[in-house]
Amino acid sequence: AELPEEDLALVRDTLDKMLKGEFTRFDVFKGPITDNQGNQILAEGESLEQIDLDGFAQFGSPCETCMYWWNENITAELPSLD
Repeated sequence: AELPEEDLALVRDTLDKMLKGEFTRFDVFKGPITDNQGNQILAEGESLEQIDLDGFAQFGSPCETCMYWWNENITAELPSLD
């Protein structure tokens, strides 16, 4: 499959930033982020941290944001953590 030229340019630009150390794996988790229920997960400029990516508050994690949510473009229900 072929990517549209503007998407390919974005991929190349992002890869270039990664190779220069200007883009980290946490940059993809930078706000604003909204969940599929319309709730704001992260405000503009905020970022998730490793503890947020690994943790679930339901299990006692000290994470602030945690990962028990679906992004706004996901049309699924969250599984029960019971």
